[in-house]
Amino acid sequence: MIESAPYLDMEKKVVRGSMFIIPEENNLVTLNYKKMVTNEAITRDSGINRTPRTTFRPEFRDWGCKFTIKYNAKQVTPDQIYNLLKVAGFHSGIGSWRPLTEGNYGTFTVV
Repeated sequence: MIESAPYLDMEKKVVRGSMFIIPEENNLVTLNYKKMVTNEAITRDSGINRTPRTTFRPEFRDWGCKFTIKYNAKQVTPDQIYNLLKVAGFHSGIGSWRPLTEGNYGTFTVV
């Protein structure tokens, strides 16, 4: 959501300090999914050698999660939070191979 702020003419600093995701138990948000498969890809390490290596990433199909957001109503509105989530789902995504990192996975919609 923070990375999506400029797309909505909002400052990242305001978004970062104005809302917090309230985790469930164990400080986590539970990811519910119907199926997990392993996605295998050849990637390269950073550094001078850029050595290729095989990377295994979990891919979750038909997934969703629920969470509560605590926010400062003097800084952001529920509509702004909703729009930040919508843009984040399209532009940023979640996971290691999401659009923000030039990947093809991790997009989501808000329901």
